[in-house]
Amino acid sequence: MEIARTQKIDYQFIPQPSIEDGLDAVYRKELDVLVGGLSVTSKRLEKVDFTQPYILSDVAVLSLAENPSVWSRVRPFFQSAALGSIGILVGLVFAVGNLVWLVEHKNNSEHFPKNYMNGVGNGMWFALVTLTTVGYGDRAPVTRLGRVVAGTWMIIALVTVSSLTAGLASAITLAFSGNSVERFPNPTSLKNARVATVAKTSGPEIAQRYESRVQEMPTLADAVKEVIDGRAEAVLYSRLNLEYYLAQNSELCKFLIFLWRTNFVDLLYLSTALCGLLSTWN
Repeated sequence: MEIARTQKIDYQFIPQPSIEDGLDAVYRKELDVLVGGLSVTSKRLEKVDFTQPYILSDVAVLSLAENPSVWSRVRPFFQSAALGSIGILVGLVFAVGNLVWLVEHKNNSEHFPKNYMNGVGNGMWFALVTLTTVGYGDRAPVTRLGRVVAGTWMIIALVTVSSLTAGLASAITLAFSGNSVERFPNPTSLKNARVATVAKTSGPEIAQRYESRVQEMPTLADAVKEVIDGRAEAVLYSRLNLEYYLAQNSELCKFLIFLWRTNFVDLLYLSTALCGLLSTWN
């Protein structure tokens, strides 16, 4: 240890069976310093002190990849954005149909009858064919004000069609992309889920915070095996550890999906536990 050598401090390495055992030894003052990637949690801070964190990680979830269901494919078409766009479009067509009828029914009753239902119906038909650029020509305004309304609607329709096309293209892409379904998109979805994590780490404490049914396993490999065998629904652990594990076991990527996003807001501060030597170094 470079710090011990430069400060001329005698030291002895004492291997520990696990992080929790090492922290307990520091708490009992059997050890002065526990060195390693120790995540800082509120429970651990009640027992020992930590140095300034030197690595910042976040919590990640590993779960089985699932083929999308029929509902997951069509759901994008029924989300608020898609339904809102359709609603706005219908509202615009209705409004333009009424405007065209108001300015045309007196002088152009052949195309836009004076009867409200028939006249507005023809006006909406004119607005719709103009929007879709079909332009049948069976209904057309003849008054100056009517043509102003129609010209304005043509310009608005260009923007409306572009936005609607982009929205539909995104919905179709999501519906038929074939991506795996994310079972746990946010922390609340982990409630009551069977979550495997590594025993004697900060994983069980974080999983309990999410109200999950925790299954503590000896190693990360054992936790992943629980998910693959169907005895657990997900693995919750440090993102850095999970990334490294998947990089070393790339054959598992076809079975598992790796979820880490800002929704999982728990941050792991990796540090070194101290007891007794702070006064010596100071």
